[in-house]
Amino acid sequence: MLAANVSGDDLQIIQEKWSKLVPSFGDSFLKEIAMCYPISIAKNSKIAFEFTVLPEMCNNAYQLHGGSAATILDSLLGWALGGDVGGEEQNYVTVDLGLVHLHPLSEGDNVVLKAENVVHNDSGVSVVKGQLIRARDGLVCVEAKQALMRIGSVPVSKPVGPKVAPVALKPVPKPVKKVDLDKPATNRQTVQTSQLWKDTYSPNLFTKYPTMWTLISAENGANLYEFRVAKEATNVLGLVHGGFLATAIDACTFATNQKETPGQRSSVALHVSYLAGARIGDVLQLRTKTIEQTDSLATIHAVISNKQNGVNIATGYHTVLESSQPDIVSTEQLKAHL
Repeated sequence: MLAANVSGDDLQIIQEKWSKLVPSFGDSFLKEIAMCYPISIAKNSKIAFEFTVLPEMCNNAYQLHGGSAATILDSLLGWALGGDVGGEEQNYVTVDLGLVHLHPLSEGDNVVLKAENVVHNDSGVSVVKGQLIRARDGLVCVEAKQALMRIGSVPVSKPVGPKVAPVALKPVPKPVKKVDLDKPATNRQTVQTSQLWKDTYSPNLFTKYPTMWTLISAENGANLYEFRVAKEATNVLGLVHGGFLATAIDACTFATNQKETPGQRSSVALHVSYLAGARIGDVLQLRTKTIEQTDSLATIHAVISNKQNGVNIATGYHTVLESSQPDIVSTEQLKAHL
């Protein structure tokens, strides 16, 4: 249903913009996003999309993959900032993304994504909240919050005082262990975990994307993965897509905890902060570490860095829950992760 203050012509303009963008997804990591379609807008604040959960969006249980949910939300929430149809085009980048998983979405479910711009300032920072809602019964399955920065934004208030020539600071490289991406795992724990990691791959499911990362080592609840940035993992700016990084953190942290505590588990919350970009050809390292473990919950920390210069690209936290204890955490406690 259209918002009362928006005309059908405005919605048509947004739909035409979306249709022109879709071909750019091609056969890349973003091709599943093409299945989403804008269905309503409200100027300067709200937008809604709809889509059907396809196998290509699913994990091995044929439920919407946490990484797929993160990619969809990361890609579409920002469209709430474009509700001013006649206004100047603006480009934004994600600086922070948080998801809370309340209920699973299964293959074939029709889903409505609702996004609302809740706050913005003159420095170009905006916060958008969103939900993934199961269409048949209105059940909210995923809550999300995204912080974005307008590209090229300049604060309104400028410091007063003498001009000082900027000093170029070179990042101090972090010592990194040089590992050949094609070198087979050696220690027993790494070999076993590597096989489990490879077994999650399926060419027809969303799991084909996180397994593009190579498991290098697995020791005592801390895993190391590597990935050489390929074109299919990038956005229209030629930088690795935030959804791809969120997918990696979601899956790699899950695998880190899964090997420590066997049994069926499910995602509770995922939080990712984006610090820098990476381009095609860059080799990224993803390090995970279980930092807290109880009988029912575990929190795993992740850091993605550029192997060549040690610069951190993104950091994240992933909380997972024993599926056998669904009532251990309340909905309000889950939302507190946002």
